[in-house]
Amino acid sequence: MMIKKNSITVGIPFYKKTNGKYFDIAIQSIIDQTVSADNIHLIQDGEVDELLIKIVTKYEKEYANIKLIVLPKKGLPYALNQSIKQSNTEYYARMDADDISVK
Repeated sequence: MMIKKNSITVGIPFYKKTNGKYFDIAIQSIIDQTVSADNIHLIQDGEVDELLIKIVTKYEKEYANIKLIVLPKKGLPYALNQSIKQSNTEYYARMDADDISVK
């Protein structure tokens, strides 16, 4: 896999207990950054409710750099490692589904 220089993937894991309101704001806060992320991985860690799927679908349709990674529930370290394995960027950042990144 070819690594892109000076590029970044942001991984945001989410699961059943994720609050949809904050998840939506978290994703938008990454999109709104001054320097755009090359990739945004939305990492579904196990089964989730319909609201979270609607949020992910909305962003996937609008932004080509957003990728949904669906995994069985194996916990945060596993979810992040799977996302890192699918990343082709020089840098990787993670944030929680209820974090808000400021410019």
